[in-house]
Amino acid sequence: MDIKCDQCDALATVHFTQILNGKKCATHLCDWCMANRPPQAKSQINLPALLQAILGQNELAQAICPCCGIGFMEFRGQGQLGCPHDYQVFRLGLLPLLKRIHSRVRHLGKKPSRGTFPEELGQKLLHLRHQLNQAVASENFEQAAVLKRQIRSIQEKQALEESPRNES
Repeated sequence: MDIKCDQCDALATVHFTQILNGKKCATHLCDWCMANRPPQAKSQINLPALLQAILGQNELAQAICPCCGIGFMEFRGQGQLGCPHDYQVFRLGLLPLLKRIHSRVRHLGKKPSRGTFPEELGQKLLHLRHQLNQAVASENFEQAAVLKRQIRSIQEKQALEESPRNES
């Protein structure tokens, strides 16, 4: 038996069921009516806010990395850490996550073969990049240009130090 669209009596191709006020409501729509129906009211549940409220009691939810400025809840929302120090700052929240994803919490890989930035230079770069992101987000493009030049200068300086010296 073919089911007809609830709105235009054409053949229904989309069928969904909702529970509203404890009652089961079935809706049947054709392709055209489904494509042209008004958007549903957005859910009243704000999941990030709910998680923040639940975890808000927890000091981890309020933790912020002093190096890059990312918060734990921001990391949870984006799925990306801001700097290497976040592993230590958010350790209690990351260990179960790493265990679940990688089935271990200790990295057994190698260090990069090319040179790395000295610690304080790396921190300065992370801080400048964070400031650059904030400047761009607030549309302060003059400040962003200044920060970008500072970052480029540090990177070029480091590249010169790493390049093999020509001895003649």
